[in-house]
Amino acid sequence: MSEKSNIRVLIVDDRIVVRNLLAWIIEREPGMTVAGIARNGEEAVRQTALLNPDVVSMDIEMPQMNGIEATKRLMEQSPVPIVIASSRYKPGETALSMEVLAAGAVAIVEKPAGPGHLDHERQSRHFIRTLRAMAGVKVIRRRQLGKQSELSFQGNVNEKLSKAKEGTYRILVIGASAGGPEGVQIILKRLPPSFPLPVAVVQHIDLRFAEGYCHWLSETTGKEVHIVNAHTEMLPGKVYLTAIPRHLVIVSKELIGVSDDLPAGGHKPAVARLFSSAYEAFGGDVIAVLLSGMGRDGAAELKQLRDAGAYTIIQDEQSCLVFGMPGEAAKLNAHMHALPPHSIADLILKLVKNYSA
Repeated sequence: MSEKSNIRVLIVDDRIVVRNLLAWIIEREPGMTVAGIARNGEEAVRQTALLNPDVVSMDIEMPQMNGIEATKRLMEQSPVPIVIASSRYKPGETALSMEVLAAGAVAIVEKPAGPGHLDHERQSRHFIRTLRAMAGVKVIRRRQLGKQSELSFQGNVNEKLSKAKEGTYRILVIGASAGGPEGVQIILKRLPPSFPLPVAVVQHIDLRFAEGYCHWLSETTGKEVHIVNAHTEMLPGKVYLTAIPRHLVIVSKELIGVSDDLPAGGHKPAVARLFSSAYEAFGGDVIAVLLSGMGRDGAAELKQLRDAGAYTIIQDEQSCLVFGMPGEAAKLNAHMHALPPHSIADLILKLVKNYSA
């Protein structure tokens, strides 16, 4: 993803001192300018529609409408990359991170401290780098996944399921990036305790709260989530992720592990390595899912799996925050179905209904 030049930033914060500080930090950066300011979420919604900024710096705690609600409203009405800049956030804090990512923000950072503070330069550099990188993300208008009615997809689900084959599969692999945590959560939560396949997940996420993300998934889905650091036996119904900068790989039909190979497409862990290792171990006896995310990680490997006879599914554009990875897979005709997360889970259950170990 290339960074955008001449980036126009909307600053949203209820404190004038903070607005002035963030404006100063932004304006001293070549190729960046302040498009406007807003004092609360309601103003942010109006200003975004009026000014069409490239990226929004959003505070959380504000009067009238807080940053979480404003983010949800913007993603439904005027989609734009939103970076949460909050004094509440500290690197590694999971609950707040998951809340803002589920709302539709593309990143969360510490709000920069003022000049003279020991962390000012570090926090300011990280703030600017994040704004630059996220300004290039193409986000999509969407309804919040948590609000979507299951019945709203029922016709589409029935049509897809009527065409779905029932087969014998040995593993479920899922890849996700920006916008993916909520989709992963929805899918895992809908799988029953008796789900007969091991589940391996690669989620692009800041490694500072990767372990917290694993615990959050366990707490919110009721699934037994294992953080893989070495060769680990795969068991039915268990979920496997890594919280270290190593690739998550299928070692054999019985084992999952980690690899210290070079990054794949700039990612470590990479969806590409998980999918390719699943192909090497299981051939076509795989259900593979590619969810919302920027870039193209996993797209070619999803095609490889489909060509081998695996059942391949992407998240549909309407429910994605970022239709990058699924969109690249669609260009390759790597998928058999494009569905929202609720329906992906329903289809997976149909596929394994007659499975026996």
